Amino acid sequence: MSRYDFVCKFVDMKWKAAAPKYRQDIARALTAATPAMYSTTRGKPEDRALRAAMHRWGYNCKHREEAPEEAAAVLRWLAHNTKPVSALIDDPGLVRDLLDAATSLLNGQRAAPNTVRKHRMVLSNALDYAVELKLLPANPLKTLKWKPPASAYEVDRRSVVNHTQARALLAAVKAQQPSGERLVAFFALMYYAALRPEETVNLRRDNITLPPLVKNPESGELEEPANAWGELHLLKAAPHPGREWTDTGVAREERALKHRAEGHSRTVPIPPPLVPILRAHLAAFGNGPDGRVFYGVQGESFRSSPTGVPGGPHGRTG
Repeated sequence: MSRYDFVCKFVDMKWKAAAPKYRQDIARALTAATPAMYSTTRGKPEDRALRAAMHRWGYNCKHREEAPEEAAAVLRWLAHNTKPVSALIDDPGLVRDLLDAATSLLNGQRAAPNTVRKHRMVLSNALDYAVELKLLPANPLKTLKWKPPASAYEVDRRSVVNHTQARALLAAVKAQQPSGERLVAFFALMYYAALRPEETVNLRRDNITLPPLVKNPESGELEEPANAWGELHLLKAAPHPGREWTDTGVAREERALKHRAEGHSRTVPIPPPLVPILRAHLAAFGNGPDGRVFYGVQGESFRSSPTGVPGGPHGRTG
C-alpha cells in the first residue's frame, strides 16, 4: 500500500472519534511528513499545491471526493508516486527522514516543542495502525534514538501583559467601532479569569454567578461590593476549527471542555476587577439570539481570526 493511500485509510479510521481540531492536527502532521515518502520528483506538482491538496482534500475524508479537478490531479500523483509503507522496514534512514519532515517547518527549522510532540504522536499512531493492518511488523519509530525538545516551564514575565498594560488594552478595544464595547468583557475574561477563547465565546448567562449589589448606607443606592468575588461554571466550549472539519458543517461546534470528559465542568473564580466589567456587559447587551453572552452587532455568533479570537469589523472575521 502506498504511503498516500495508507494515510487516507488512517485518517478515515480516526475521523469518527476525533474532535474537529484534532482532525486538523492529524492532517497537518501527516501533510508535513509525506514529502519524505515521495518515490520520484518526475511530474511533481508545486509544493504549495501538494500541501493544499493533502490538507484540504486528501486528508479530510468528509471532502476528499469533492476535490476540484486541479486538486484531484495532485492527489492522483501522490497515490502513484509515494513509496509503499513497507519501505520503512529495511530503511532506518527513511524513518528518521519521515520524523524529521513531520517535525520541521517549511524553512527546514525545527517546529515549536509542542508542535514537535504533537506531530510525532500523530506519526507514531499512524505507524501503530500500519502494524495493526500488518503492513509493518513493528512500529519503526519506537526504535529510533530521539530526544524531544525541551519545553520552558517558567513563564517569562517580560512576555506577559501586566495590569497597567491590560487596562490600556481593554480601553483600546472599547474605542474600536462599532464592535469594541461588546468585546471589552470578552478580552477581560481571558485576562482576569484565564479563559480560553473557545470557552469565552460559548459563555451563557447561567454560567455566571456575580456577587449581589449592596446598598450604600448614605445614598441608599445599590453599588458594587468591595473586593467581592464571583464564579464561572463552565460546561462546554465552542472551538472554531472551520466548517470543513466538523460533522455538522458549522464553523464553530460545541464540544466538551479541553482535557475533560463529556459532562465534566470547570469552576473559575471571577476576581473583583472583573465583576463590574461583566455586570456592565450583561446590562448593556444581555443575551444573544442563541443565548450566548457574546455576539456581533448584527446578532451573529463570533467567528475567529487566525489567532483564535474574535476580531474585524462587526465582531467578525473570515
